[in-house]
Amino acid sequence: MVETNDILYLQASSSYTHVFLSNGAKLTISKTLQEFNGLEFQGSFFRINRSYIINVNAVSKISKKNGGYVVMKDGTEISASVEKRQQLFNFFGDRIF
Repeated sequence: MVETNDILYLQASSSYTHVFLSNGAKLTISKTLQEFNGLEFQGSFFRINRSYIINVNAVSKISKKNGGYVVMKDGTEISASVEKRQQLFNFFGDRIF
């Protein structure tokens, strides 16, 4: 079992999902990313594009450059999809760099 607070982001990989944790560990789960969409209803997760669900509490930077992306606490840059871009900017409001 993993605490949701320990999750930085989830990444789709075909019929698997990679879960990246704050301690640097990576778990691979034999479920599609779509099966984790329910995390968004917990309030701290956001489906930023087709391949990633991010923990908004693990975002260290948000940028509007290059179409919009976030930088996670582990340094990973994740682009926002065209469809999710405005929703992301609205969510973070004045915390965009």
